[in-house]
Amino acid sequence: MDESDACLHNSDVASGTSRLFSCVSDGAVYAPLLLHAGYERHPENRLGVAPHYHDVYHITLYLKGNSVFHLNGKTLQVTPGLLVLTSPGDIHSFGPLDCGWIEYREVTFELRSATRMLQLPFHDLIGCWLDEPVRSRNLPVQLSASHCMQMTDILKGFEKLLAERPNWHRLVEAGLFLSLTEFLAKNVFGTSATVEPLETRVDRVRRYLEINYREPITMQRLARMAGVSAAYLSRCFKARFGYAPIDYLIDQRVTSAKDLIQNTDLTFRVIAELTGFGDEYYFSRVIRQRTGSSPSRFRQKTN
Repeated sequence: MDESDACLHNSDVASGTSRLFSCVSDGAVYAPLLLHAGYERHPENRLGVAPHYHDVYHITLYLKGNSVFHLNGKTLQVTPGLLVLTSPGDIHSFGPLDCGWIEYREVTFELRSATRMLQLPFHDLIGCWLDEPVRSRNLPVQLSASHCMQMTDILKGFEKLLAERPNWHRLVEAGLFLSLTEFLAKNVFGTSATVEPLETRVDRVRRYLEINYREPITMQRLARMAGVSAAYLSRCFKARFGYAPIDYLIDQRVTSAKDLIQNTDLTFRVIAELTGFGDEYYFSRVIRQRTGSSPSRFRQKTN
């Protein structure tokens, strides 16, 4: 079998998009889905597809060749180590567009929310993952020999993932997207920023709850802070701290309310407002559940 036939597709796992390395844009959480990863070799006198565009991201690393390819109206020469990044809407054909030959590695992915696909240019996608602005630059980019080896290893990692499909493939996929983002941020877009590990983002959510428990807080807001889905954040938070985020929030509010009940003469309505419960009846119900006593009985017992 020719190596060009070894390309791997992931179109049958659309429901398995990785929530581990999501990004947030315009208030929506987008999860990456790896669609394709492979090695391509096009021999002489075998023309590539005509220039076209679609709603996916391509990463193409040319390894060898003596042909040309098309990118956004330009015909460009293939050189070993040339890295091409295409975003949704970019017109491209990776060639060959003449009688020459080419070899390259390529990865294709998309990012989806519950209702739409992400359409950001590549530098804005990297900025979204890094949570900081990233400047655009002229593409494609000629990589040094060492950077070409690093990128090759990352692309091979995606190929291996689709070929082997380990039970923990979503974790592996998230790690590959992390490596990819850090490589592009440092070596293509020229920023020293790194992607925060998921544990760091979950820790930040906990600190936010401890400081802002008096404020109205939703799981959607917390999920946007962590850059993952609300369901996945809840599982990660509970695995790390023993509580789901909302339970942890309620625990912070109850601790503060108990202190105010014991040490002040404030009315329960005021305490409910000061501790984020808002509604006095809801406040009373939660205090009874957590202490076994009504707020008034709890005050009597502790005085």
